Amino acid sequence: MIKILMVVRPAEGGMLRHIETLLKNIDRAQYDPIIAAPAHFLSKMDSTVTQISCEIGSHTNPVNDLKTIKKLSKEIRGRVDIVHAHGIRGALIGVIAASAAGIPSVFTAHNQLLKP
Repeated sequence: MIKILMVVRPAEGGMLRHIETLLKNIDRAQYDPIIAAPAHFLSKMDSTVTQISCEIGSHTNPVNDLKTIKKLSKEIRGRVDIVHAHGIRGALIGVIAASAAGIPSVFTAHNQLLKP
């Protein structure tokens, strides 16, 4: 079974619905989803999904972000097969933590970064 860690920043609206849809429709016979997000976000998630409280703030804070990256990296090393980061903040934490743990990662951008 492939263990997929989804790393999510504080989110509402479309990103929240996207995560809920992924968790609802993932084939649990092939994939074991795990979600790492702030505690208040996790309280909205399916309680059957393994959860890791990961304090990702809405804004960059180098000291707190580095602490979160180190903590997450330790928690996922040897426990996760791939990291799927959501949003820029999720990627900042999730992709770096995955790299430090030797785990491949992917990133989904949920917001348009540049306005036409």
